[in-house]
Amino acid sequence: MTTNTPIPFFVRSQLARLTMIVGIAAFAGTAGAETFICVSTSAELQQALTDASDGGTYAGTDVSINIVRGTYKTGAATGNGPFSYHSTAATGGLYILGGLKTGCVESVEDATLTVLDGNNTTQVLNIQNAMGDVFVQYLTIQNGESATAGGGVAVNTTTSGGRVYLEYDIIQNNHTASIGGGFSIDSAGDQMAVANSLVVGNAADGNYGAGFEYSRSSEEGILQSNTVYKNTTTASGGTGGVYCCGPGSQAYISANILWQNTNYGLFLEGSLISVNYNDYGATNGMPGSGTLNFDTDPKFVNAADGDYRLAADSTLIGAYPLSAGELLSVDLAGDAYPFSGFADIGAYEDTVFKDGFEGE
Repeated sequence: MTTNTPIPFFVRSQLARLTMIVGIAAFAGTAGAETFICVSTSAELQQALTDASDGGTYAGTDVSINIVRGTYKTGAATGNGPFSYHSTAATGGLYILGGLKTGCVESVEDATLTVLDGNNTTQVLNIQNAMGDVFVQYLTIQNGESATAGGGVAVNTTTSGGRVYLEYDIIQNNHTASIGGGFSIDSAGDQMAVANSLVVGNAADGNYGAGFEYSRSSEEGILQSNTVYKNTTTASGGTGGVYCCGPGSQAYISANILWQNTNYGLFLEGSLISVNYNDYGATNGMPGSGTLNFDTDPKFVNAADGDYRLAADSTLIGAYPLSAGELLSVDLAGDAYPFSGFADIGAYEDTVFKDGFEGE
């Protein structure tokens, strides 16, 4: 499949909903059937995850954990393991949102403001939700070390799970002896997405240095508008980039930069794969064709200094034609996408587009 099919991002409406109502609760409260918890320390974050897990105060219900800006490290507060959540309940979604001001009265669309750090000792975040949705947004997840799948973040790696969304995150400098250096996510729900994220400098000894995105159903696996750079694996013939998305799934892969990863930027598996307008360097050869994919230096402003925006002479600026009905709101830095016309490839949007409209 090579058409530029509009992606039905359920996650967009959920993000808008959370942004609007995030100020309802200070510290802990409820709105309808959903519980909102505001946290500002590592201990509070783990306690909120525990309260939402099996046996906790809010087990089986939808819980939104809103994290005040700052750095949160694993260690004594997490029992020297990752920040962790586990639910086998038939109901209950988990929504984790960073970038909140003190008291959680306002959110800022900036993943650099809220950092979860594994101290190069533990996995950073481990979420196992047997049935409910999982959202992880506006976080930097870094310095994880794991012997199991997902050096930085693992979602539903030991359970079938529901829908999973990693969006607007920075996942960097994590390592695992298994697969998925940056992330490993499984889903048996009707949609799964990794979008608008920066995945850089992660490593996996087993395979898939950047990440592993696996659907256990025939529904949608989405990989869109990410920048995936210099991730590595020591596995013979392995993929330093991303695996997507499972033998029975439909995969929609568009507007990603996957550059200078070991061997392959993208390892594809699926029954119906749409791969369009990506700069992926190399793949495992599936599918045989796509629409205007690239193999070109993206020309970052200053990758050595951590600036992965596109330089003015990058051929990836304005290279992604927006489809009717496709909802892209803001990029990883909070800059707006155009309403129509052309967008940039990767996690960051430039301020001037080919159609002449400003993005800010």
